Amino acid sequence: MAYLAPNSQGANYTHRIKWSPSTTQLIESGSIYDVLAKRPEYSRFISVVIQAGMSDLLAVKSEHSLYTVFAFSNENLLANANYDTHTSRKLLKNLILPFELHSEEFEEHAHYVAFSGDRVAMKFNPLRYGDERLTAIDIVATNGVIHAIV
Repeated sequence: MAYLAPNSQGANYTHRIKWSPSTTQLIESGSIYDVLAKRPEYSRFISVVIQAGMSDLLAVKSEHSLYTVFAFSNENLLANANYDTHTSRKLLKNLILPFELHSEEFEEHAHYVAFSGDRVAMKFNPLRYGDERLTAIDIVATNGVIHAIV
């Protein structure tokens, strides 16, 4: 697959097919960390964030530090997995984009550069980030947006 010049948000396009969200945005008060921490279904994900030492990154409440987080719910994050600091950081760096990306900006086959530096593809039918299927999209926090992974 050929990579074209990235846009200002780090996406490389092969062709432009936009995602048409069928849901409205859910706007929450608080940072990405706050929003996920107050939802019991993300307690394991928050544990991985803490283990990785990345809670401060996701807790910053600044319009100048905006992120996109693809978050696993408890049922989809392995309960017995050994998430040491290195493993936790590696996992999270592939689930965080260093810019805000709402669903109306998703483009099929666009490759977004994750916090890790790796390119991750957005796919449609069903909507996926890499190989992970998305369910809830556009949970807006003060420092970015969260998309939930099935």
